Amino acid sequence: MIENGDDPAPQLAFETSLAHYIVLGSAVFSIFWGLVNAMMVRNIDMTKDHGKFIQKALDAKTEEDDEDDDEKPKDAAGIHARLNLLGEMITNGAISFLAEEYLYLSLFCAAFAVVLGLTVDW
Repeated sequence: MIENGDDPAPQLAFETSLAHYIVLGSAVFSIFWGLVNAMMVRNIDMTKDHGKFIQKALDAKTEEDDEDDDEKPKDAAGIHARLNLLGEMITNGAISFLAEEYLYLSLFCAAFAVVLGLTVDW
């Protein structure tokens, strides 16, 4: 029971002055980690010839697999060129998707900022 009538101070898990530093530190670290991963992905050499792996896969094919492959390339260089073409098509599709996605996201953020600006007390 409380003897002097004062409410006891609530126990805090951490100082509230630390909250800003924790949030800011987490944000900076996540940006840093994203940049590290982006640089690791960019350093992958996609121009290197992967012919020996493709040739190994071609050697493992059976004759049953060749029945409906009339328009597909049969040599390692042709398959590598086709894979590069497919990679470019996927990259272009992803870029156009992200452009459209960010357009709608920015419109939503702008509308939500207006709603918050009009409804939050200062």
